Amino acid sequence: MSRHRHRAATSHRPEGPSLTSFDEALRALLRSERQGLLSTISLRHPGYPFGSVVPYALFETGEPVLYLSQLAVHTQNLISDPRSSLLVSDSASPELQPARATLIGTCRPLAGETQEAARRAFASRHPQSEALALPGFSAFLLHVEEVRWVGGFAAAAWLRGDAVRGS
Repeated sequence: MSRHRHRAATSHRPEGPSLTSFDEALRALLRSERQGLLSTISLRHPGYPFGSVVPYALFETGEPVLYLSQLAVHTQNLISDPRSSLLVSDSASPELQPARATLIGTCRPLAGETQEAARRAFASRHPQSEALALPGFSAFLLHVEEVRWVGGFAAAAWLRGDAVRGS
């Protein structure tokens, strides 16, 4: 692939499908999947990423809400530095390179009054979750600032965080 073609395929303004169709495909992917790879900045190994597979639900804003244990390494990392990303991939795809999105932003615990709404969203998506009944778990919201969407060959773009929120 030439350098020029690579640039066109991965620019902010793709020549193929419209950004609107990417936004719609992104939201459909987030609705269809139930877990993703949360990457945080490691406390133990400063400056290095730390990855954890975590279940998520979608909050009323359309952004991912995570229900995390206060004892988990990724939670301690987020408390120290909320910058993070969540990679969500199409688990049903037979393709070698399935559609995927990396949501980049800050992940922080929700305020007291929104904890219950987040808990309901998580319980609706994961009714069998034992975490909901355990002490020491709380809801964290990933406020998405930007998304790297890859929908397939030559179908990639950087999307604004608003793409997740549907605005």
